[in-house]
Amino acid sequence: MTSEQPAIVLMHGYGSNEHDLVPIAEMLAPDLEVLSLRAPIELPWGGAAWFQLLDENEDARLAEIDVAVAGAWERIDGRFGSNRKVVAIGFSQGGLMASQLLRTRPERVAATVIFAGIVSPAEYPADALLAEQKPEVFYGKGDEDQLLENIRWFPGTISKLESIAQVDKHFYPGLAHQLNEQEIADARAYLQRMLS
Repeated sequence: MTSEQPAIVLMHGYGSNEHDLVPIAEMLAPDLEVLSLRAPIELPWGGAAWFQLLDENEDARLAEIDVAVAGAWERIDGRFGSNRKVVAIGFSQGGLMASQLLRTRPERVAATVIFAGIVSPAEYPADALLAEQKPEVFYGKGDEDQLLENIRWFPGTISKLESIAQVDKHFYPGLAHQLNEQEIADARAYLQRMLS
C-alpha cells in the first residue's frame, strides 16, 4: 500500500457504533487503509448519532451536521494529514455524512458511497463546483426501506444528489433498511471503477 492510495472513511448509522461497517469495508476494498469514525452524540442506550432525529427544528439539525462534519474532518486530517484523498462510505445517517464530506471538501473525496441515506437540503459553498464537475456517487437503497422513506429529507434526496453529482443509483427489491450481498457487490464494482 502506498501513501497515494485513498483511505476509506466509514460512518455508521443512527444508534450504531464505529465497529458496525468495518466488515463491509473489508469486502469493498480490502487493500485500503480504514478509519471508522464514531458519531459525536452519545445516545442513552450506548449507540451514537451524527445528529438528532429530524423534527421541526431543521436549523438545529443542520447546525449539528455542520459540527459533526467539522469533527469528522478533524479526525481524518489527524490520522491521514490534510492532503490524502478519502473514500467516504456511510450507512443511513452516515450516508448523509458521506455526502457532506464530498460537499465540504470535494477535492479530498475520491469516491462516495451512500447506503440507505438521505442528503441535506441545505446549500453548501462547494455545491456549485460539484454541479460543474458532476463526480460519480454510488447510492443504494432497498425498495422496502420504510424507515428511510419516512424521514423528512428523503423525498428530495435523489434530486439534490443529481444536482451535484452523477448518481449511480441502485434499488433492491425486497430489501429493508439494511444491506445485502448484491448491494455490496455493486458498491465494490463502483469503487473498482473509481479507483482504477
